[in-house]
Amino acid sequence: MVEAKVQFFGPVRGIVRKKEQIVVLDDGATLRGLLEELGRSNGPEFQCYIVVEGATLNPALLVALNGQSVDRIQNLDTPLPHGSVVDVMLAVPIKGG
Repeated sequence: MVEAKVQFFGPVRGIVRKKEQIVVLDDGATLRGLLEELGRSNGPEFQCYIVVEGATLNPALLVALNGQSVDRIQNLDTPLPHGSVVDVMLAVPIKGG
């Protein structure tokens, strides 16, 4: 079994109403599997924020695995080592005047 600690930041934290969540998955689980489980356990509003048009990850969603941006590693097919820390946040456009 793989255990991962997921930390929520920004608007995502407001949607899930918690700072973090421990998720336990089968050995060989990937980041994609973790996000799917988070969608199931946190409801449709959270799922709408993480996925757009079926299976595409929302481009405004920032996901880091053990401190590294998912874009810099194998993306959603990255295997999750036991004890992983996954940060999930939504990039919010900044407006100024």
